[in-house]
Amino acid sequence: NFIVGRDAMDDVESLTNKSMLAHVSLSSHEVGYRMFESVREFARERSPNESPSAYEKHLQWALVTAIRLDEQMDDARAPDAFHSLDRCYSDLIAALSHALEVKEARSLELAFSMRKFWLMRGPLSDGADLLEQAIAASNDTENALYVDAQNSLGAINMTLGNKEEALSSLEQAADGFLSLHMPTKAAASFANMGILHAMEGEFALAEPLFASSLRAYEAGGDKTGAAKVSLNFGRMLADAGHCERAMPYLLAALHHV
Repeated sequence: NFIVGRDAMDDVESLTNKSMLAHVSLSSHEVGYRMFESVREFARERSPNESPSAYEKHLQWALVTAIRLDEQMDDARAPDAFHSLDRCYSDLIAALSHALEVKEARSLELAFSMRKFWLMRGPLSDGADLLEQAIAASNDTENALYVDAQNSLGAINMTLGNKEEALSSLEQAADGFLSLHMPTKAAASFANMGILHAMEGEFALAEPLFASSLRAYEAGGDKTGAAKVSLNFGRMLADAGHCERAMPYLLAALHHV
């Protein structure tokens, strides 16, 4: 959030009255202003060599905004956070697109901070494309953010129904989490890979992945996660008529509760 002086607000109000800025409600307790897209495009055409400092300020604003809203999406502020991101989405995408164009390393942090919005609101295909570009632009493959982004890309492709792309990202994420000694995060990646196979009746491929997920949850001391993965796979086996194979997983779920 930024505090501006009275003179600046007079200028903003003047631009609003001239239909160059639009007054928008960011949340139940926040208001803001945004430039009309036609005005933005005109400005770009008139100043194609905009100063790097302007792009840097825009990127800084986008990062602060996206990270703040990402944090709020996990608590009671979620409705306002999604509403705010709806309102400033085009501005965030503009900042991300330019960051990707100039191969700015911070593009990965910005794209990752928008993952929940893409998963909940879409557009999923745009999210997958932009997150994939941001991952490709980063060469720090042993960084937790890079691995988290791979996992999120897998989740988005999983939701899109892109099985092979999802499996590739989730496998890289699981390996990365294990190398970073983050077993419970690896467990979630293994479980999602297992779900992808199980949904197509490929239980022979799914079972070792669920087993890996279970071991990783146990290694991380996460009994709730272990119970959930055991229950989910047990139910999937039972629903497919494999009751004998399902029983050990259902009993394991009870053991971990």
